[in-house]
Amino acid sequence: MKNKEIDYFKLVEECASKKMDVKISNGKIEHAQILLQAMLRHGKNSVNMFTGTLNKKLYASLEFRISVKIYHLISNGKLNFIIQDINNLQNHPLYALVKSIDPRFDKIKFFIVKKDSEASKYKNHFSTMDDLAYRNEIDDEGVSAIANFNDKETNKEFRQKFNIFMEQSVQFIER
Repeated sequence: MKNKEIDYFKLVEECASKKMDVKISNGKIEHAQILLQAMLRHGKNSVNMFTGTLNKKLYASLEFRISVKIYHLISNGKLNFIIQDINNLQNHPLYALVKSIDPRFDKIKFFIVKKDSEASKYKNHFSTMDDLAYRNEIDDEGVSAIANFNDKETNKEFRQKFNIFMEQSVQFIER
């Protein structure tokens, strides 16, 4: 990790551990990794991720997969992924990990959005943690985002949208 990423990690970790109501900018994929891993480290009840694809630079990274495994082992919470564009999910390293640690998909679930639903057209991806934190992409490219680890009102809006999108999706379980 470079010095700038270490400083960013420290900022995110402080905001997450102290549940600070501070907007944190996310300008590159390394920042997204740090933010999503912090959600997994600090989440107790649920972490939800709505994404276009499971970008391998982010979701297949060793660090992210370790965070998912630790969340699964330590937390009693649920981890849900809603994916707009399924592309060979059964061969994705994250899916393979989840299948090995949660073979019945009780705590970690993958959902694929139905074509022509509101969820299939929604451009800005987002994540939530419990009833506190969120990360919201503010551009179509998915690089720029804003996160906050203590904004219950905005978190609630994203959780409600996530639940609507989940209804417009189908759970993916490879048989």
